[in-house]
Amino acid sequence: MTATIPLHHGTFTLPEFFTAKFGLKSDDVIIIEDTPQGILLKPNRIESTRVYSDEEMTQWESEERALEPHRQWLEAELAKVSRDESRWGS
Repeated sequence: MTATIPLHHGTFTLPEFFTAKFGLKSDDVIIIEDTPQGILLKPNRIESTRVYSDEEMTQWESEERALEPHRQWLEAELAKVSRDESRWGS
């Protein structure tokens, strides 16, 4: 999609179609690049990070161990789904 938008005092507003499509919200940061084709705008996708506690890590490890007896079956089922999706072009 292409849009023509006015520039007012060096600023512009992206049409809602673009903000919705790219999940942009007020105060998000946009990267602007000078390219041979012109200006390229890209969402700045810096994700926040968090340090997990030892208790959280222990809980996840426990849950992983509980799933281990079912892992082979789960992997086989996921492989079937993947094959079906690739056959249909999804």
